[in-house]
Amino acid sequence: MIKLFIKALKVAKFKTIIYLLLSFISCFTYFAPIFLTYLLYDKMEQFLFNEISLPTVIIVLVLFYSIPFINSIFINQIKSIIRRSIIIKVNEDISQTFYDKLKRIPYERFESKEDFDDFYFVRETVVPSIVYNSLWIVDFVSAIITFVITLSFLLTIHYLLVIVATLLAIPYVFINRKFNLDVYYKNYRELKEIRQTNYLYYLLTNKDNKKEMIIDNSNSKFTNLWEKNYNSINKASIKIRRKTTYIIALYDFIYSLIEVTCIFLFFYLNKNEQINNTIFLAIVMTFGNISSSVLSLSFNITNYKVLSLNIKKFEEFKNYKEENVALSKEINDIELKNVSYKYLNNETNTLNDISLQLKKGYKYAIVGENGSGKSTLCKIIAGVLNITNGKILINEKEDNIAKDDVVYVMQSGFKYETTILENITYGDINAKVDIERVNMILDLLGLKEYVDSLPNKLNSQLGELKDNASFLSGGQWQKITIARALYNKNCKLIILDEPTSSMDPISENKFLNNVMPLLNDKIVIFITHHLKITSLVDKIIYMENGNIAEYGDSRELLNKKGKYFKLYHYEVSLLKR
Repeated sequence: MIKLFIKALKVAKFKTIIYLLLSFISCFTYFAPIFLTYLLYDKMEQFLFNEISLPTVIIVLVLFYSIPFINSIFINQIKSIIRRSIIIKVNEDISQTFYDKLKRIPYERFESKEDFDDFYFVRETVVPSIVYNSLWIVDFVSAIITFVITLSFLLTIHYLLVIVATLLAIPYVFINRKFNLDVYYKNYRELKEIRQTNYLYYLLTNKDNKKEMIIDNSNSKFTNLWEKNYNSINKASIKIRRKTTYIIALYDFIYSLIEVTCIFLFFYLNKNEQINNTIFLAIVMTFGNISSSVLSLSFNITNYKVLSLNIKKFEEFKNYKEENVALSKEINDIELKNVSYKYLNNETNTLNDISLQLKKGYKYAIVGENGSGKSTLCKIIAGVLNITNGKILINEKEDNIAKDDVVYVMQSGFKYETTILENITYGDINAKVDIERVNMILDLLGLKEYVDSLPNKLNSQLGELKDNASFLSGGQWQKITIARALYNKNCKLIILDEPTSSMDPISENKFLNNVMPLLNDKIVIFITHHLKITSLVDKIIYMENGNIAEYGDSRELLNKKGKYFKLYHYEVSLLKR
């Protein structure tokens, strides 16, 4: 908890100190109305008996109305504004820590549903809780001070008042603690369902998905699934809200019980004495304050447990094993020696005892049936996945490939809804934007004429985030993702997963003729079934059941009349039809 306060000091030192001072001042101004009420009644009584002049009464009246006003409007409102400002700064800091850690966690952790749900829970529940309670220690100490001052005042009347007020608040502590813990664990249990509901909502509202749903008539099915999940979550939320209503009613009952019991006890203890009206009014107001101060302290105590759980969860997240970060280097060859890989929670290997050497300046095509291990092999080579067994050698030394040295273009590349220029130059975030290179790549891919026809050319907005944005076809988006890969001239390894799958034959031919020469100084891997590509590469890797079944150039494999031969002639027969 102290670390949270130190973090608040670190990111907003001046504002945190001001908040601390105002909190302690408000502890004492909390009782100003009691003192001023007592003083006002006393002075009014003296004025009625001509013991003091009118100006004195006016001064007390001004104090009576101005000090509570200052406390309420200035101190509390300024505290609220400063608190909000501090929370924003702490949120920036903790969120940055979260995302910095997230990007260093190995990719395979995201393949695990349990880990993914943990990450989601940390982002959606843990981080907001920690951020909101970053000033918990200040609020807790303030509550203690207010509580002690209140008890001290009651103690001057009778010690039994202190005991009764404290005992009556104890049930609140236990009830609130249990309720907060129930909500915490409920949120964790429902996390998977909430994530599924959000995913279904995305499917139903995304333009591209909507188009496919209309075509295959699946919209109603996904709508029903979303409604089912949404209603289930709502039922649980309504149950919590109902429980919250009961808890608040119980709080109010306890609050009133403390106040009434203390007043009754006060009369009982003073049943044989005459009670001054002024003292009685001050005491009644004190009893109201003892209720709120006890409940405020109780709330901070019960909140401690949930906050501790969230801090523990965040520390566990920060202690996740990170992937090894390799430095960028010149790469002449990459060699896999007896490499095997098994996904988390899988019983069998996806890759088995793979040995393969990739050389600079060579182009490779990985082919095979779906599920044969093509994409997994490429993720291993790119350093996205960490091998289960075996070795990876770079320039004959055991090492990992640096992320800056790899460009991996997925079959459905990510569509950044930014400008065309930003979409392409994200491929090399460390370099200064080279407009000439961007235009050259667009020209090679056959996109320059289209881009130049747009009103804002390279600065034209893509997607749906802004008005007047341009919409691209599937083939055009594929060219943009390839342009992003080609723009990064410093990369040493390029992996292209079905790079021409959305292109027409003319665009595909232009791509292969124009782009291939740009890749001569790199290691290039294609995941493809297109005969045009396999005929242009230096080596073909045929994958089957997680093994390399065949390896060689197109002529060698055709002469073997093995698996690649069958695949080749099957595709030729389809083209003839």
